[in-house]
This record gives sequence, structure tokens and C-alpha cells, in this order.
Amino acid sequence: MTDNELIDEVRAFLHTWRTASLATVDEQGHPHACNVQFAVDEHLHLLFVSSLNSGHSQHVARDPLAAMTIYAHTDEATGPAAIHGVQLHGRCEMIAGADAIKHAWDVYTRRFTFIANNHVLAERVRKEQFY
Repeated sequence: MTDNELIDEVRAFLHTWRTASLATVDEQGHPHACNVQFAVDEHLHLLFVSSLNSGHSQHVARDPLAAMTIYAHTDEATGPAAIHGVQLHGRCEMIAGADAIKHAWDVYTRRFTFIANNHVLAERVRKEQFY
């Protein structure tokens, strides 16, 4: 498999599933994991929404190093020879700047159309932070 074929397979996988497990580390060095609903952009950046008050948001503000896993919910959906999960690690950062926030909103609401179509839910999401 070429690098481009692998990237295409990962991209297709990320567009199929929408729940990721985000791992961060708290102030005492203890691991913390939570599930987040994510969207992926054209550069394979994974975007999610969270409250600044959440534990994982506070952990990321202190230490941006994080890990994430996305897994197929059933083997039947992808077949036994296909990718069943993606694991990654790197920096998780709050998205800042009007253009970047608009990009995140557009990507996220393209994936989760029910947010943009529900005024109350859209306003609630707009009060949260994109990562």
C-alpha cells in the first residue's frame, strides 16, 4: 500500500466514524479519558467542541500533549481486512482567530448538520470552544 492509499483509507475511516476517545493528563499526572464527537477537515485535523470548564479542556490548556483513538463500532461494517481503528498523539489546542473558528464551525456543522439546523443547539455549541 502506498502512502497516498493509506492516507485515503484513513480519511475514509475518519469520515465513517464520529466518536473518539481523547486522553489527557491532569495536574497530578493522572490519565484522563473522555469521548468526544469529532469532525475531520481536508488536512486530517480532527475538530471537537468542549466547554472550557471540562477537565480535558483544562488539562489541554495546561499541557497540550494528548492522544486520541477512533475505532470502528462493529467489524461487520468495515470487514475483517479493513482498518478497525486509528490511534494518534500530538498537540491538542484551542482554536483561536475568527477565520479558524469559522472553518471549524463549517467543518463541524457539515458533519453534524442537526446542529446548524437547530437554533437552540447551534447557540449552545457557539458558546463552547473548538479544539
